[in-house]
Amino acid sequence: MPAPGMPSPPDLNEITSDSIRWVVNRAMELGVHPVVIADWSNARVVHMSGALPDDMRGHVLFERSELEFYRNGGDPHNTADEGFMHEGWCVSFPIMG
Repeated sequence: MPAPGMPSPPDLNEITSDSIRWVVNRAMELGVHPVVIADWSNARVVHMSGALPDDMRGHVLFERSELEFYRNGGDPHNTADEGFMHEGWCVSFPIMG
């Protein structure tokens, strides 16, 4: 149950890509949690609370080669982020600093 005034965490059962769910679960083990699931023109996006842990990037690509890694430098309307895409799903980690 969230703290008073805080939104409920997103329902991870919505994620139909096993690979994206795997990434989200690994990130949660490292203390980075999903904030919201949102629609984007190309995918449904799981927005995470913090940066992609450095040691996780290579591990994910090794363990889940079906995932496509991306990095977006940001623009005036969107925060810089990086993450993974698969089967109409995306997991997005903000690039800090």
